[in-house]
Amino acid sequence: MKKTRSFSKIILAVFAVFLLSMPFVSPAPAATTMVLTPSTQTVDPGDTFTVDIVVTPDRAIAGVQFDINWNPDLLEFDGWTEGDLLNQDPPGCGTFVAIMGGLYQEQGFIDGLAGVVLGSGCEVSGPGIYVTLTFTAEAAGISPLVLSDVIVGDLTGTEVPSTVTSGDVVITGTSIYINHLGIDDQGNDYFPQEQAQELYCTGAASGLQALRFFDDSYSWPGQVDLYNTYHTGTPGEDMNESDLAWMLTDQTNQNPDTARYNFIGFSDSDQDHAIKRMIYWIDYEVPDVAETNAPAHVPTDGSYSNNWKTVRGFVSNKDPWVDWQMPSDLEFYGAWLNDPKATGMGYNVYQTGDEFRNIYQATEGSWCYVAEPPQDVDMDELDAALDSINITYVESKPDQELASALDAKKDLDVSSGFVAMSRVSKSKIDIEPKEIEEVFKEVNWDKVIPVELYTSPDFINIYSQSRLSGAMNVIDLESGEDYDLILFSQSKVENTASVALMVKGETGTFRQASWSLEDQKYLAEEEALKIAQNALGFAKKAIEIKHGEIKPLPVEPVEPIEDWKIRLIWDKGYNQSRFRPIYEVSVSGGTVYVLQDGSFILAGQ
Repeated sequence: MKKTRSFSKIILAVFAVFLLSMPFVSPAPAATTMVLTPSTQTVDPGDTFTVDIVVTPDRAIAGVQFDINWNPDLLEFDGWTEGDLLNQDPPGCGTFVAIMGGLYQEQGFIDGLAGVVLGSGCEVSGPGIYVTLTFTAEAAGISPLVLSDVIVGDLTGTEVPSTVTSGDVVITGTSIYINHLGIDDQGNDYFPQEQAQELYCTGAASGLQALRFFDDSYSWPGQVDLYNTYHTGTPGEDMNESDLAWMLTDQTNQNPDTARYNFIGFSDSDQDHAIKRMIYWIDYEVPDVAETNAPAHVPTDGSYSNNWKTVRGFVSNKDPWVDWQMPSDLEFYGAWLNDPKATGMGYNVYQTGDEFRNIYQATEGSWCYVAEPPQDVDMDELDAALDSINITYVESKPDQELASALDAKKDLDVSSGFVAMSRVSKSKIDIEPKEIEEVFKEVNWDKVIPVELYTSPDFINIYSQSRLSGAMNVIDLESGEDYDLILFSQSKVENTASVALMVKGETGTFRQASWSLEDQKYLAEEEALKIAQNALGFAKKAIEIKHGEIKPLPVEPVEPIEDWKIRLIWDKGYNQSRFRPIYEVSVSGGTVYVLQDGSFILAGQ
């Protein structure tokens, strides 16, 4: 649970060397680092253990501050001791370290563990342990240890750039297996990024990600050239599984260092069998190559067109592949995906096992995918072994506090679904930040977010720098059901987010998450309305949308239309990520679909 910080200005008056309540600034590439060490450890219930908060300055500093969250159902905080970081200066300098905002044991939260170097001209520049935290493990599970609101200051009280690495602790009794491709030990994501250059190139873009992952020196003229070389169907249609498997195998086999890869395009009549194959083939280690695990590639939402995604890993209850032995049962917790049609939010995605099963729909009557299976084995025998395995799909638990908060937020949203303009005074994401914080103050996000996602350093390093910034209700026109997006921003700039959680509003159940290194803008309802009004008043035809390349449309302001209706929707026909829903604006003169990048489409054109 995150509390609103309100540190006393007395601290500033007494210790002018360090600003305790300055606004957060996004970290720069070269920066002081704060790392929770060890990042992961395993303990037994009842064990007492410690973690160090290690700071490595890239310049002289005079003060440090952070918040930390943990799962209070699993851990009890016992106390802290000061380390050697702030005690490096000559005699005559002192230190002051204290919890300034409060310890919230029941919520699993320390608000502002702040420390400064005392004395005229006193500062430190060498690495050291800021504090050591002590916990006791209470029950089996995985608890994140999330550092946030990190502020490092210099002698003048100016905040210096910093980066943060959080961690987690595994209390035995929990069985979890993670295979996440392209993430190093520091949480850096080195898996190549590829956005589709054309709507029919998601297959080529997904495959190009893998080719560059296997060989970082790989070069090819581009996605369109790969498409033209290996696509066998009607021009303008996306690749099918046979095209993509041919492309991957042919391209890897041209390099002796990657020639051991051998991809196959599968088409299964049984969804369970298709998902089991994907999981096992991702976990299979290809011999004599630099990257021993190969991603899988799947078309989602029942169509090849603009729907290929790269499956970069999975989470299960046990290792599915150990010395050619397979367990008799498998719990599929979730999967990491990259979506080539998305830029920013919606590109990096984690889905629960149940959610993946829902969006992985049959294409032309079969569940299609491309994967790298073991070579020189009897595939019939291997398939028979897979058939004997029972797979279950894990769904996150409902969260009543989140469901209640989303229900309460409806009272703040004057607009919900289709409404008349005369009733609207605030946008869904124009609500004041303090109002948002108040509505969601009882929500413990550590319980909402699946524990396996907390073990993903690429996610947690961004999430720990972010703050709740809003929530949006979206109508899924494919399923007819609503979903809610919970937005978190690093910069605190209005209507931006670098982390979004997709949840079922009525139950508060987590479904998916997406994250981006930088905040991405979301249109406010008022902005969407103005775009739609201008479009209906002056635009003669819809503009062409090509991945953010928008031609400015000269428009003039018009008088407000009193009879408009507006709602946020997701419709796969508009080729958008679920994390980037569009506004549907209807008036007597027609309907306009306004995309999050500010472009629009007139209905019927």
